[in-house]
Amino acid sequence: MSPSTRSVLLFLAKVLAVYVVWYVVYDLWLLPDGRLDAWLSQHVAGVSGTLLTGVGHDASALGRSVTMPGISGVRIADGCNGLATIGLFVGFVVAYPGRFWRRLAFIPLSILVICATNVGRVVAMVLT
Repeated sequence: MSPSTRSVLLFLAKVLAVYVVWYVVYDLWLLPDGRLDAWLSQHVAGVSGTLLTGVGHDASALGRSVTMPGISGVRIADGCNGLATIGLFVGFVVAYPGRFWRRLAFIPLSILVICATNVGRVVAMVLT
């Protein structure tokens, strides 16, 4: 087996291992507990409502929901708050070859980008 094939297979094995660990931890601990999902959903709703208000819309965020007058609004469910995406992305970064500390430093910025993208998605749904 060539070294490049071996490195690709090692990467895929790491990704699969992190994926399995993430979903076991998520399904058995984080999802039943619910606090992290609730906090993230409320945070995304609050930031989305603040952003919409900041650009001149009459929006409000209450708990997990973002509403505007005349529409039913958007409620952010557990599967739609970006937590699973963050977990999977962190897994890919951890599995990627390279210096561990460099990859570790990349994770906070990546989480911010994923959260910002999720806020943009919620804002787009509210406006649509």
